[in-house]
Amino acid sequence: MSLSRFFSIFWMTLLAIPAFGQEKPQIMILGTTHFNNPNHDISNMVIDDVLTPERQQQIRLLVGAIARFKPTRIAIELPPSEQSALDQRYADYRAGRYSLTSNERDQLGLRLAAMLQLPRLDAVDYKEGPPGPDEAYDFSAYAAAHGQQKQFDGFLAAGKQYAADETTYLHTHTMLEWFRHANTPQYRLLNNKFYFDMLRFGDNKINPGANWVGGWHARNLIILENVWRLSKPNDRILVIFGAGHTFLLNQFSSDSGEFNVIDTERYLAP
Repeated sequence: MSLSRFFSIFWMTLLAIPAFGQEKPQIMILGTTHFNNPNHDISNMVIDDVLTPERQQQIRLLVGAIARFKPTRIAIELPPSEQSALDQRYADYRAGRYSLTSNERDQLGLRLAAMLQLPRLDAVDYKEGPPGPDEAYDFSAYAAAHGQQKQFDGFLAAGKQYAADETTYLHTHTMLEWFRHANTPQYRLLNNKFYFDMLRFGDNKINPGANWVGGWHARNLIILENVWRLSKPNDRILVIFGAGHTFLLNQFSSDSGEFNVIDTERYLAP
Protein backbone atom coordinates (compact mmCIF):
# COMPACT_ATOMS: atom_id res chain seq x y z
CA MET A 1 0.00 0.00 0.00
CA SER A 2 1.35 3.44 -0.90
CA LEU A 3 1.94 6.01 1.83
CA SER A 4 -0.63 8.37 0.32
CA ARG A 5 -3.20 5.56 0.24
CA PHE A 6 -2.44 4.75 3.88
CA PHE A 7 -2.99 8.34 5.04
CA SER A 8 -6.16 8.59 2.94
CA ILE A 9 -7.63 5.60 4.76
CA PHE A 10 -6.30 6.90 8.08
CA TRP A 11 -8.04 10.27 7.73
CA MET A 12 -11.25 8.66 6.49
CA THR A 13 -11.22 6.50 9.63
CA LEU A 14 -10.74 9.55 11.85
CA LEU A 15 -13.60 11.35 10.14
CA ALA A 16 -15.86 8.36 10.79
CA ILE A 17 -15.32 8.56 14.56
CA PRO A 18 -18.38 10.17 16.20
CA ALA A 19 -17.87 13.60 17.69
CA PHE A 20 -17.37 13.73 21.46
CA GLY A 21 -20.70 13.55 23.24
CA GLN A 22 -22.60 12.53 20.12
CA GLU A 23 -24.82 9.52 20.65
CA LYS A 24 -24.29 6.56 18.35
CA PRO A 25 -27.36 5.02 16.76
CA GLN A 26 -28.63 1.88 18.45
CA ILE A 27 -29.00 -1.22 16.31
CA MET A 28 -30.82 -4.48 16.98
CA ILE A 29 -30.49 -7.43 14.58
CA LEU A 30 -33.54 -9.69 14.37
CA GLY A 31 -32.98 -13.00 12.61
CA THR A 32 -35.97 -14.49 10.84
CA THR A 33 -36.85 -17.37 8.58
CA HIS A 34 -38.50 -16.72 5.21
CA PHE A 35 -42.22 -17.12 5.85
CA ASN A 36 -43.26 -17.64 2.22
CA ASN A 37 -40.89 -20.55 1.44
CA PRO A 38 -38.91 -19.02 -1.46
CA ASN A 39 -36.35 -21.88 -1.28
CA HIS A 40 -33.46 -19.68 -2.35
CA ASP A 41 -30.90 -21.14 0.05
CA ILE A 42 -28.83 -24.32 0.06
CA SER A 43 -30.95 -25.61 2.96
CA ASN A 44 -34.49 -24.36 3.51
CA MET A 45 -37.02 -24.65 6.29
CA VAL A 46 -40.59 -25.47 5.32
CA ILE A 47 -42.93 -22.94 6.89
CA ASP A 48 -46.59 -23.66 7.48
CA ASP A 49 -49.20 -21.09 6.46
CA VAL A 50 -48.56 -17.96 8.53
CA LEU A 51 -51.89 -16.44 7.41
CA THR A 52 -53.97 -18.82 9.53
CA PRO A 53 -55.73 -17.17 12.50
CA GLU A 54 -53.49 -19.02 14.96
CA ARG A 55 -50.23 -17.97 13.33
CA GLN A 56 -51.50 -14.42 12.83
CA GLN A 57 -52.19 -14.13 16.54
CA GLN A 58 -48.70 -15.46 17.27
CA ILE A 59 -47.15 -12.96 14.86
CA ARG A 60 -49.04 -10.10 16.51
CA LEU A 61 -47.59 -11.17 19.87
CA LEU A 62 -44.12 -11.39 18.32
CA VAL A 63 -44.40 -7.94 16.74
CA GLY A 64 -45.69 -6.54 20.02
CA ALA A 65 -42.61 -7.87 21.80
CA ILE A 66 -40.25 -6.38 19.19
CA ALA A 67 -42.13 -3.06 19.33
CA ARG A 68 -40.86 -2.58 22.90
CA PHE A 69 -37.49 -1.69 21.34
CA LYS A 70 -39.28 1.37 19.88
CA PRO A 71 -37.30 1.49 16.62
CA THR A 72 -37.16 4.78 14.74
CA ARG A 73 -36.03 2.95 11.55
CA ILE A 74 -36.69 -0.55 10.24
CA ALA A 75 -34.26 -2.00 7.68
CA ILE A 76 -35.36 -5.05 5.70
CA GLU A 77 -33.99 -7.59 3.22
CA LEU A 78 -34.69 -5.77 -0.02
CA PRO A 79 -32.13 -4.03 -2.27
CA PRO A 80 -32.21 -0.20 -2.43
CA SER A 81 -33.35 -0.47 -6.06
CA GLU A 82 -36.74 -1.61 -4.70
CA GLN A 83 -37.14 1.31 -2.27
CA SER A 84 -39.76 3.15 -4.32
CA ALA A 85 -41.88 -0.01 -4.68
CA LEU A 86 -41.53 -0.61 -0.94
CA ASP A 87 -42.61 2.98 -0.21
CA GLN A 88 -45.71 2.53 -2.37
CA ARG A 89 -46.59 -0.81 -0.78
CA TYR A 90 -46.24 0.66 2.70
CA ALA A 91 -48.37 3.69 1.79
CA ASP A 92 -51.04 1.39 0.33
CA TYR A 93 -51.00 -0.77 3.46
CA ARG A 94 -51.44 2.22 5.74
CA ALA A 95 -54.28 3.45 3.53
CA GLY A 96 -56.04 0.07 3.62
CA ARG A 97 -55.38 -0.68 -0.05
CA TYR A 98 -52.93 -3.54 0.50
CA SER A 99 -53.29 -6.81 2.40
CA LEU A 100 -50.16 -8.28 3.95
CA THR A 101 -48.78 -11.31 2.13
CA SER A 102 -47.09 -14.21 3.89
CA ASN A 103 -43.64 -12.69 3.30
CA GLU A 104 -41.84 -11.81 6.55
CA ARG A 105 -41.07 -8.34 5.17
CA ASP A 106 -44.83 -7.73 5.22
CA GLN A 107 -45.72 -9.68 8.32
CA LEU A 108 -42.99 -8.21 10.50
CA GLY A 109 -41.65 -5.12 8.73
CA LEU A 110 -44.76 -3.41 7.37
CA ARG A 111 -46.89 -4.46 10.31
CA LEU A 112 -44.46 -3.08 12.89
CA ALA A 113 -43.73 0.13 10.96
CA ALA A 114 -47.45 0.89 10.70
CA MET A 115 -47.99 0.08 14.36
CA LEU A 116 -45.29 2.60 15.30
CA GLN A 117 -46.43 5.09 12.63
CA LEU A 118 -42.99 5.26 11.07
CA PRO A 119 -42.76 7.28 7.84
CA ARG A 120 -40.99 4.50 5.89
CA LEU A 121 -38.97 1.29 5.93
CA ASP A 122 -35.45 1.07 4.50
CA ALA A 123 -34.37 -1.38 1.78
CA VAL A 124 -30.72 -2.19 2.56
CA ASP A 125 -29.86 -5.58 1.04
CA TYR A 126 -27.10 -6.18 -1.52
CA LYS A 127 -27.53 -8.83 -4.22
CA GLU A 128 -25.23 -7.74 -7.03
CA GLY A 129 -22.82 -10.58 -6.34
CA PRO A 130 -19.04 -10.59 -5.81
CA PRO A 131 -16.52 -9.70 -8.53
CA GLY A 132 -15.16 -12.24 -11.00
CA PRO A 133 -16.69 -15.14 -12.92
CA ASP A 134 -19.34 -17.35 -11.33
CA GLU A 135 -17.14 -20.44 -11.61
CA ALA A 136 -14.69 -18.89 -9.15
CA TYR A 137 -17.36 -19.42 -6.47
CA ASP A 138 -18.80 -22.76 -7.59
CA PHE A 139 -17.63 -25.00 -4.74
CA SER A 140 -20.12 -27.72 -5.71
CA ALA A 141 -18.47 -28.06 -9.13
CA TYR A 142 -15.06 -28.10 -7.47
CA ALA A 143 -16.13 -30.93 -5.17
CA ALA A 144 -17.45 -32.99 -8.10
CA ALA A 145 -14.24 -32.49 -10.09
CA HIS A 146 -11.81 -33.18 -7.24
CA GLY A 147 -13.11 -36.38 -5.66
CA GLN A 148 -15.06 -34.63 -2.91
CA GLN A 149 -18.57 -35.48 -3.99
CA LYS A 150 -19.16 -37.72 -0.96
CA GLN A 151 -17.89 -34.98 1.33
CA PHE A 152 -20.07 -32.42 -0.42
CA ASP A 153 -23.11 -34.69 -0.16
CA GLY A 154 -22.45 -34.94 3.57
CA PHE A 155 -22.28 -31.16 3.80
CA LEU A 156 -25.63 -30.87 2.00
CA ALA A 157 -27.17 -33.60 4.17
CA ALA A 158 -26.07 -31.83 7.36
CA GLY A 159 -27.63 -28.59 6.12
CA LYS A 160 -30.89 -30.28 5.16
CA GLN A 161 -31.08 -32.04 8.52
CA TYR A 162 -30.50 -28.73 10.29
CA ALA A 163 -33.31 -27.13 8.27
CA ALA A 164 -35.58 -30.11 8.96
CA ASP A 165 -34.90 -29.85 12.71
CA GLU A 166 -35.70 -26.13 12.63
CA THR A 167 -38.89 -26.87 10.67
CA THR A 168 -39.96 -29.36 13.34
CA TYR A 169 -39.16 -26.86 16.09
CA LEU A 170 -41.24 -24.13 14.47
CA HIS A 171 -44.16 -26.45 13.76
CA THR A 172 -44.29 -27.46 17.43
CA HIS A 173 -43.75 -23.99 18.92
CA THR A 174 -45.21 -20.52 18.65
CA MET A 175 -43.61 -17.89 16.45
CA LEU A 176 -42.32 -16.03 19.51
CA GLU A 177 -40.77 -19.21 20.88
CA TRP A 178 -38.99 -19.91 17.59
CA PHE A 179 -37.69 -16.35 17.37
CA ARG A 180 -36.35 -16.58 20.91
CA HIS A 181 -34.59 -19.79 19.93
CA ALA A 182 -33.25 -18.39 16.63
CA ASN A 183 -31.83 -15.19 18.11
CA THR A 184 -29.64 -16.64 20.83
CA PRO A 185 -25.85 -16.29 20.51
CA GLN A 186 -25.59 -20.09 20.41
CA TYR A 187 -27.97 -20.38 17.46
CA ARG A 188 -26.19 -17.62 15.55
CA LEU A 189 -22.80 -19.20 16.16
CA LEU A 190 -24.00 -22.63 15.00
CA ASN A 191 -25.61 -21.10 11.92
CA ASN A 192 -22.39 -19.31 11.04
CA LYS A 193 -20.42 -22.56 11.39
CA PHE A 194 -21.96 -23.85 8.15
CA TYR A 195 -20.14 -21.17 6.18
CA PHE A 196 -16.81 -22.38 7.55
CA ASP A 197 -17.71 -25.89 6.38
CA MET A 198 -17.63 -24.52 2.82
CA LEU A 199 -13.92 -23.72 3.14
CA ARG A 200 -12.98 -27.38 2.71
CA PHE A 201 -14.03 -27.21 -0.95
CA GLY A 202 -10.82 -25.81 -2.39
CA ASP A 203 -7.06 -26.17 -2.39
CA ASN A 204 -4.00 -23.93 -2.40
CA LYS A 205 -4.64 -22.92 -6.02
CA ILE A 206 -8.39 -22.98 -6.50
CA ASN A 207 -10.56 -21.87 -3.58
CA PRO A 208 -14.23 -21.58 -4.59
CA GLY A 209 -15.43 -22.34 -1.06
CA ALA A 210 -13.30 -19.58 0.46
CA ASN A 211 -14.24 -17.25 -2.40
CA TRP A 212 -17.92 -17.85 -1.72
CA VAL A 213 -17.56 -17.21 2.01
CA GLY A 214 -15.52 -14.08 1.25
CA GLY A 215 -18.35 -12.87 -0.99
CA TRP A 216 -20.84 -13.62 1.80
CA HIS A 217 -18.82 -11.51 4.22
CA ALA A 218 -18.63 -8.71 1.65
CA ARG A 219 -22.40 -8.82 1.13
CA ASN A 220 -23.03 -8.41 4.86
CA LEU A 221 -20.49 -5.60 5.11
CA ILE A 222 -22.28 -3.75 2.31
CA ILE A 223 -25.64 -4.33 4.02
CA LEU A 224 -24.29 -2.83 7.22
CA GLU A 225 -22.77 0.08 5.29
CA ASN A 226 -26.20 0.72 3.71
CA VAL A 227 -27.69 0.82 7.22
CA TRP A 228 -24.95 3.13 8.48
CA ARG A 229 -25.44 5.59 5.61
CA LEU A 230 -29.11 5.96 6.55
CA SER A 231 -28.55 6.23 10.28
CA LYS A 232 -28.45 9.35 12.40
CA PRO A 233 -27.32 9.88 16.00
CA ASN A 234 -29.94 8.67 18.49
CA ASP A 235 -31.65 6.45 15.88
CA ARG A 236 -32.95 3.11 17.09
CA ILE A 237 -32.56 0.80 14.09
CA LEU A 238 -34.21 -2.61 13.80
CA VAL A 239 -32.64 -4.78 11.10
CA ILE A 240 -34.84 -7.72 10.03
CA PHE A 241 -32.88 -10.24 7.93
CA GLY A 242 -32.64 -13.98 7.35
CA ALA A 243 -31.10 -15.73 10.34
CA GLY A 244 -28.01 -16.69 8.32
CA HIS A 245 -27.00 -13.01 8.26
CA THR A 246 -27.37 -12.28 11.94
CA PHE A 247 -24.03 -13.50 13.32
CA LEU A 248 -22.04 -11.36 10.89
CA LEU A 249 -24.34 -8.32 11.03
CA ASN A 250 -24.20 -8.35 14.81
CA GLN A 251 -20.42 -8.88 14.84
CA PHE A 252 -19.75 -6.23 12.19
CA SER A 253 -22.04 -3.75 13.96
CA SER A 254 -20.04 -4.19 17.14
CA ASP A 255 -16.61 -4.23 15.47
CA SER A 256 -17.34 -1.07 13.46
CA GLY A 257 -17.69 1.08 16.56
CA GLU A 258 -20.45 2.97 14.75
CA PHE A 259 -23.39 1.53 16.71
CA ASN A 260 -24.53 0.63 20.17
CA VAL A 261 -25.57 -3.00 19.61
CA ILE A 262 -28.71 -4.01 21.47
CA ASP A 263 -29.25 -7.57 22.74
CA THR A 264 -32.14 -9.01 20.72
CA GLU A 265 -32.90 -11.63 23.39
CA ARG A 266 -33.79 -8.86 25.81
CA TYR A 267 -36.87 -7.97 23.77
CA LEU A 268 -37.92 -11.52 23.00
CA ALA A 269 -37.81 -12.69 26.61
CA PRO A 270 -41.10 -13.75 28.23
